[in-house]
Amino acid sequence: NIPTYPENFTADVSEFIRINILASSRNQTKTKGSVSGQLMVDIFYPVGSGPLRSRQIADILDKYLANKCLMNTGGHTQLQDSTLSYIGVDTANASLCRYQYIVPFNYYGES
Repeated sequence: NIPTYPENFTADVSEFIRINILASSRNQTKTKGSVSGQLMVDIFYPVGSGPLRSRQIADILDKYLANKCLMNTGGHTQLQDSTLSYIGVDTANASLCRYQYIVPFNYYGES
């Protein structure tokens, strides 16, 4: 149960995640209706807590996102392996550290 906020939202909480979806600017697969990109999740929690909490949150996210296929009526999204990287102390709030969890994806729409 981690508070989640969209990109460009500022929150006054001690632990939260922020989600941003980056779609590629070009169609790499040449398939009509397809898009590639990255699901980026910034993980924020108090400085001094150590890296374990970021891994715990990443494990929760992996359970729902990593290597999953999401189906809908217009196509499907194939999510790939995740990565977790330490970014550093948050520039907007020095009491929080920031990790970045990234999952590349491919969306395949109906042709």
